[in-house]
Amino acid sequence: MKLSIIVPTIRTHLLERFIESVRLSCVKYTYEIIFIGPFAFPEHLKSPNIRHYTSYCTVPVCIQKATMLAEGQLICHAVDDSVFYEHTLDRCIDTFYEQKCDVLGLTYVENTNDMAVSDKWKVKNISEFDGLNINGEWTTFVQPLMCVDLFRRIGGFDCSFEYSNHSHHDLAFRLNRIDANIVVAPFCVSYAFHMPERTGDHGPIHDAQTGPDEERFRKKWLAPVEPLIEYDNYKLYDKPWTRRFKKEYTSYMDMVIDQ
Repeated sequence: MKLSIIVPTIRTHLLERFIESVRLSCVKYTYEIIFIGPFAFPEHLKSPNIRHYTSYCTVPVCIQKATMLAEGQLICHAVDDSVFYEHTLDRCIDTFYEQKCDVLGLTYVENTNDMAVSDKWKVKNISEFDGLNINGEWTTFVQPLMCVDLFRRIGGFDCSFEYSNHSHHDLAFRLNRIDANIVVAPFCVSYAFHMPERTGDHGPIHDAQTGPDEERFRKKWLAPVEPLIEYDNYKLYDKPWTRRFKKEYTSYMDMVIDQ
């Protein structure tokens, strides 16, 4: 197995589209998709290379737990409202080996916000990291393609964050601290249907990112950070994400109505 695609999911109604896009994007290499989230997986989408695990945990914990189950040599992280362009995962894996990457940052377009420009992933061009103990020449990412062994060896995510963006940046900067070769894909890999601020189902994510996650991240990175952490740090946060899930819901729509 070459690639394990890790996808935390609440939007089960979008998974058929996502799965089809992967089929057209990863033709040369074997892959599996590991979905993890609270709602029942559609029966008609089940197949030998698609797995689903039930969890009400935060997104970082979900990704960390799913990665423990990954069988691929490589992992990549994706979001359930994204669509991969044809053959781009093939190109990503080719680029990963050709450029001897430790991490390939997967670029994307998010509505009208073009995150496919390489310079946008340089710390010196990202104002939210100003004043922190982070080198301006470092490169960050939020959708990595990397060897599963490296992810596990460095400890994966700091799962104290509620959402995965700050966990990804924290991972990126810890990897930079050990001089990992982080390359940004020189082409657009996928398209995501972003909901800005608190619109749609995005409210809990927006509130977590702009509130406790940002505060925790800035406090952590005011000083030098040790690059290696314990992979099982997720166990401290292995519980329902109450900001998102006030109870156990029967469906995505049931959850959205209750926000």
